[in-house]
Amino acid sequence: VLLQWRSSGGISLIWSVTCMVKAAKCLCPAQDFRLLVPTGPVRTDSGSDIILPVHLSPETNAVSMEIRWFKGTELIYQYKNGVSIQELRRGNIALTLRNVQQSDSGDYTYKLFHDRCQKTGVIHLQVRE
Repeated sequence: VLLQWRSSGGISLIWSVTCMVKAAKCLCPAQDFRLLVPTGPVRTDSGSDIILPVHLSPETNAVSMEIRWFKGTELIYQYKNGVSIQELRRGNIALTLRNVQQSDSGDYTYKLFHDRCQKTGVIHLQVRE
């Protein structure tokens, strides 16, 4: 399973909203959820598995949403009406990385698309040798 959620300490709010504009009018309906992510870098040791936690709050069904994860500008995971529905129903859009190496260190960007809106955030991963 690529999408998992594990609660941990130090979770706070980091997100932004970008609206698609048509005739100078924002098409985004009011959203009743926020995205919760760690306040600082996520740290782990080389060779371990790590969860980059992102969760909708309050618990919001994300099954109908499109979720994309990037490392830098490279798309590394995309969900659109696919697997892991049980976790998505609980608002869990976390990304699990397995057997990470120091080369996996860097910024991971998630983009959540819903009702012509986009919410974006960044998690920084630091992998120790």
